[in-house]
Amino acid sequence: MTDRPAAPLYARVAVPLPLPAALTYEVPAALARVVAAGVRVRVPVGSRKLVGVVTELTEHAPPDVRLREIDATVDLEPVLPPDLLDLGAWVAEYYAAPIGEVMRSLVPGGLRGLADRRVWLTDGGALAPSASGTAGRVIDTLREQGRMRLSALQRSLGGPPVGSVIDALAERGHIRISGGEARGVRYIQGVTLAAGPLDDLVARCGRSAPAREVVRHLHDLDRPATSEEVRQAVGCGPGVLRRLLRLGVLHSFTQVESPSLGRHRLAPKGEEELVLRPGQKSAVEALVAALESGGFQAFLLAGMTGSGKTEVYLRGVQAALDRGRGAIILVPEIALVPALARTVRQRFGDRVALLHSALGDSERAHEWQRIRRGQATVVLGPRSAILAPVVNLGFVVVDEEQDGSYKQDIVPRYNGRDVALVRARAADAVVLLASATPSLESRLNVERRKLSEL
Repeated sequence: MTDRPAAPLYARVAVPLPLPAALTYEVPAALARVVAAGVRVRVPVGSRKLVGVVTELTEHAPPDVRLREIDATVDLEPVLPPDLLDLGAWVAEYYAAPIGEVMRSLVPGGLRGLADRRVWLTDGGALAPSASGTAGRVIDTLREQGRMRLSALQRSLGGPPVGSVIDALAERGHIRISGGEARGVRYIQGVTLAAGPLDDLVARCGRSAPAREVVRHLHDLDRPATSEEVRQAVGCGPGVLRRLLRLGVLHSFTQVESPSLGRHRLAPKGEEELVLRPGQKSAVEALVAALESGGFQAFLLAGMTGSGKTEVYLRGVQAALDRGRGAIILVPEIALVPALARTVRQRFGDRVALLHSALGDSERAHEWQRIRRGQATVVLGPRSAILAPVVNLGFVVVDEEQDGSYKQDIVPRYNGRDVALVRARAADAVVLLASATPSLESRLNVERRKLSEL
């Protein structure tokens, strides 16, 4: 990050109140390197302190107004990328929605801030091989200093904000953050090999064949693993691992368990390779050509239930992934997610994330972070999934686009189908509206050549 200008700096902050515009605050010098568009900050509003989102920075303050200062930052780096900030501003203006309510809807409620929390190394982090870059500097600093406040760690390291590095290290179980876990978080035990030649470690196992197999498995794996993962791979009981820990052949550590979303998917079933019919094939070819061109294009796919629309847009998702781009699949209701999630998961594996209101706070925050980091590139959910922070969005599907459920009737009010079109245009992405009974608006847009019918 470049140094801030010497002139006073001001930030426009969208707070969660029914206000038509963001409020302006002065950025104190101590926070000038961290405050940026997309960062959440704590600001005084009347006699209260509220958390809002910085929408922009400026060197110009409103005339004849005595401004208050930002009290503290919640994040060490932006949690909202520029494209979502622009989309939120459009939603607020077009639907006459309070900008603060819109920005709050873009961030999951279970997403914890980092700046004021303390951080320290776990056993796994202390035993981990030396890392390079910023991650290595973070680990080295924590080895020297012990437990530190994240804001102090940021000052000690200097340079750009380290929030994404801290997130990644916490995800791997190398560091622990005080108070940073949402309710319902569980911990699991992991193990790693002690230092030393493989032959020496195997010899210390004695006559136990399962123990020797555990050591060889971890050596071949070349990384720490959860105790359950090791037991399943080797086929041994927990007593084998306990003995190896007592002998010093293994070291143990704990890490946060990733939430399982299996209950939000139907059980997997066998899937046969489908041969596309001529109509499906031509539709897929049109989508692939549009994705290849790299610009915005919008399509309408009409067809009765069971006509194979799902296979067409799943082929489109695959084409987007093949080109290094992400995808969003919208469905009108949460009840439709489990069946489609099974199919999408079978096709795209761990690259799939689910986002909907039936998830718990910790689950939703975990999935949202996976999307923001680029670990999940296919997002499935109802209308709110269009607000997911997908990296390099390339393809958007709106299934049953005519359904009234895409219209949100609480603040902030918006139409998920229309927001999908606006977001796709801004991202130079391809959008596919699919329906057995297309809406009158979409039929009219086909006649006006705003949509291409497949």
